[in-house]
Amino acid sequence: MVTALPLERLKTVDSMGWMKYAAWDPEEYIKALREAGFTDVKMKDKTSSAGQEFQRFMLPKNAYLEEEAAALCNIKPDHHVLELGFGPGIGLKKAAEYVEKGVGKVHGVDFSPAMVVEAINNLPQEIEDEKVELVLGNVASLPYRDDSMDSIFHANCYYFWPDIPLVARDLLRVLKPGGLMVTVLSLEGLKTVDSMGWMKYATWDPEEYMKALREAGFADVKMEDKTSSAGQEFQVILSSKSCLQEDATLQACEGES
Repeated sequence: MVTALPLERLKTVDSMGWMKYAAWDPEEYIKALREAGFTDVKMKDKTSSAGQEFQRFMLPKNAYLEEEAAALCNIKPDHHVLELGFGPGIGLKKAAEYVEKGVGKVHGVDFSPAMVVEAINNLPQEIEDEKVELVLGNVASLPYRDDSMDSIFHANCYYFWPDIPLVARDLLRVLKPGGLMVTVLSLEGLKTVDSMGWMKYATWDPEEYMKALREAGFADVKMEDKTSSAGQEFQVILSSKSCLQEDATLQACEGES
């Protein structure tokens, strides 16, 4: 049996947060093969002419999407903001700029220990100033109080949630009444990655995602085409927590107006 894998690409994709729910470690795979009874199990390095097209394609796209997501949240100095699947911390850093002179804070949750370590290394001052707080955790069980976040954002993240409806309900729980959630993606990029076979186990259809948000109770769910300042086209899915779900939430929204 021959198993081929681009190890450097896997590391790159994992660093972007795309492999957080995938068991891609080749050593674990090799161990399982041996335990199953396979013999002469070994890994060799090979050279391919395919190059590093996946790495070249995805890294710049994810970087600008993170920054665009933070910018679209309309963050105020006193806001508490949550990013899901923050990766190396590009979006966290952008969001922290908006709360730098206020009492607000940017919170981040990521499933990957490697990403938490990388973000810590990339955001030493923001963490020291208590403007950024990172959590290694599960997006389906967020460690935050009800109605505690003014906005939530994520880029290239929902595709790999194990249970999108479950996560959507917990996101609605922690979002303040009248709060906004921003989801950014590049449909063109997703289609390209899907054609390469990298999305076969991911639920990336934005219509299915928006359906789950509506069923969870999010309001005003819509997708819009956007263009970055550098001319890059992308999509944003906007959704909010209604102020009219119950009397308490109505009062909270009136207090912010």
